[in-house]
Amino acid sequence: MSQILNFLIPINNQWLPQVIMVLAVSFLFAPLVAKAPEATKKLCRNIFLSLSQSNSYENVRQQLFRVRPHINELQGAEGDMVFNHLLEPQKLLEVKVPVLMDSGEVKVFHGWRSLHSSYRGRSQGGTRFSNDVDKDEVRALSVLMSLKTAAAGIPFGGGKGGLKINPRDLSLRELELAARGLMSEHLKADSFAFHPEVDGTASDRGTNGQIMNWMLDTYLHYRATHNSLSDKKLQEYVNKNFDLEAMYRLKKVGEAPLLEIFNGLRGQYSIPEYGVITSKSIEDGGSQGRTEATGLGVYYSIRESVDHFLGFSKHKTNQLSDLTFAIQGFGNVGSHAALFISEMGAGKVTQVVEYVGKGNPKEEFIVFSNPLGLPVKEMFEHAVTQKLPLAQFKHPGAKIFRTDESGAKSLFVSSHVDVLVPAAKENQITSDNASQVKAKIIVEAANGPTTPQADLILEEKKIIVVPDILANAGGVSVSYLESQQNANNTFLKKQVVFERLDKIMTRAFKNVRDVYEKHGNISLRDAGYIDAVEKLIKARNTQGKVKRLTEELDTPMRTLHKKQLIN
Repeated sequence: MSQILNFLIPINNQWLPQVIMVLAVSFLFAPLVAKAPEATKKLCRNIFLSLSQSNSYENVRQQLFRVRPHINELQGAEGDMVFNHLLEPQKLLEVKVPVLMDSGEVKVFHGWRSLHSSYRGRSQGGTRFSNDVDKDEVRALSVLMSLKTAAAGIPFGGGKGGLKINPRDLSLRELELAARGLMSEHLKADSFAFHPEVDGTASDRGTNGQIMNWMLDTYLHYRATHNSLSDKKLQEYVNKNFDLEAMYRLKKVGEAPLLEIFNGLRGQYSIPEYGVITSKSIEDGGSQGRTEATGLGVYYSIRESVDHFLGFSKHKTNQLSDLTFAIQGFGNVGSHAALFISEMGAGKVTQVVEYVGKGNPKEEFIVFSNPLGLPVKEMFEHAVTQKLPLAQFKHPGAKIFRTDESGAKSLFVSSHVDVLVPAAKENQITSDNASQVKAKIIVEAANGPTTPQADLILEEKKIIVVPDILANAGGVSVSYLESQQNANNTFLKKQVVFERLDKIMTRAFKNVRDVYEKHGNISLRDAGYIDAVEKLIKARNTQGKVKRLTEELDTPMRTLHKKQLIN
């Protein structure tokens, strides 16, 4: 009976009927399971899989409950308090953003900002623009970010933000108003929603460097007019020399007057506020390598996982070039991951699945396939460099066909490849299709692409899943480096950023692998969660004593002279 109860998920209103069902089945089958541990495990698995697919927030909660028995520090009343604290964000802001559309109509969009944990430092998490955004998704992603930064050893907490909007449907002017409006409404709701020591954000699905620039410019305007910039000399200079309101009345769409002012002063002043928004354009304080960071981090995770679990390496008999990959999603993360796989000799990308997008008669997906390898460099040049729809890409060596979402998902999951790289969105590998997986390893480039129910099936099939909190930590890692460059007024070359990211990702993988091997009979996701939660608990017990990551790297940025360019 106790074995069955250990599989129960947290009880709430949504799960009450299912829990009653599980208890009833447990009572009826108690004599059987007492004599047959394997039957117990199979019964529990089938009951668990029979439960309806939960939303992303419930998925994260389920995973946390799953690893709780492995964490000694969570025992007793204090352990209950800490664990319950990890289940919920510390703060959740919900705002309404009015936007004057080009048609003259005023539309109101809903936005959220979740600050999950500040145990290890300020909250950090991207802002996404998507019709899929809702409160539960933002809460779930903020929890994942806390776990991700802890697993990566980054002195950040976890946060996430989003606006329920489809950026493809907006003009440039409407998009700017939406971005500035979201930042403004968050700051009006809570003046510390964004702050160098409290919370920071970056680009995410549906957002980019330009949107981050608009958000930063709005943030700087708010700070300047509310007399809260940390550098008083800079504050006095701005107040004395610039009429901010007049500048805003005269500005045109796409211009960022405050950014121009502050960029001109960065040679004289260190501006920590710049680091509140990361993944900015290079011209406006962004970091070299930030655009590629998440995809490069995925490549590093692939390199480490195939070496350890499959024995593929440039230094072994099994060569990396023999591996085959399928990529779901050719956005910023998926395209860069595919490019690094191809350019760094990690193997052949034989399948790419991508959403066709706006301007088509119906919602469609396009699938590119070639068992000998797709021309990834040409596809990247077409879609990313030239910003042309991937649906228009043609190549004689690639089979190209269209399908609906269900067909695209099935084709991806059942690909005859060594490694699956889901780089699209949540809940792509589920209990409905996990049994179709033929790959040896799944590397989660997206957040939450695999449901807890699917994880159980994949474990039985002995398929390794490199979890999202480990595999796609490259973005937030370079966001940390970017915020430190802004705070210290330093500029790292791209090669240096990549080298530091390599160290961060390699160290994180080793730590999680050590936990995986220590516990035995657990998944790599369980190991990642255990490692992250233990670090969060330790940080909570030693609040304020988290070691700066830069102290562990070769050349601490804090010791560099202002404006020094690192070679």
